[in-house]
Amino acid sequence: MTIVEPVTTKTKNQQKSLRIAKLVPLLVVTAGAIIVVVLTYTLPPFRNYQLATIGAYLCVTAGLTVLTGLNGQLSLGHGALMATGAYTLALWQNKVNLLLLGIGYRTNGAASIFVDIPPNTKAVDPVVKALTLTDVVVGAAVTALLLALAVQAQKRFGTLDPDELDPLRD
Repeated sequence: MTIVEPVTTKTKNQQKSLRIAKLVPLLVVTAGAIIVVVLTYTLPPFRNYQLATIGAYLCVTAGLTVLTGLNGQLSLGHGALMATGAYTLALWQNKVNLLLLGIGYRTNGAASIFVDIPPNTKAVDPVVKALTLTDVVVGAAVTALLLALAVQAQKRFGTLDPDELDPLRD
């Protein structure tokens, strides 16, 4: 004697488990975001900085994974994506710096060095100044790296003309 289960019960259970399976990643990401936000308010500044650095490294890792793909190979499409991003960054970099400085500006604000300043004094936000300075330093470092590469190419191959350097790819 064989007992046959109703088909509708199995299908409903499968649909319910499928809906739950779709919600699990969303719930994990939401819980992680809530934990990170709570940690930023409860941790001391140095640990908060370390948490921000870990987040930045995760973003860089995700970006490199998108750029190179899971197999680690670059393609023409990846190069075009990277070139478009670099061009957009170059266009918007100074505008963002001006926006950041405008956000942190306070009329009649004191410098963000808090020595002998009475409480409740308006102060300029030091974070946006630090972000702008960091942006300028990183831009200068990238420019210096590219200039160093150009100088080395000139020394090694005697030219910077792309048409003459093209046979070097072979």
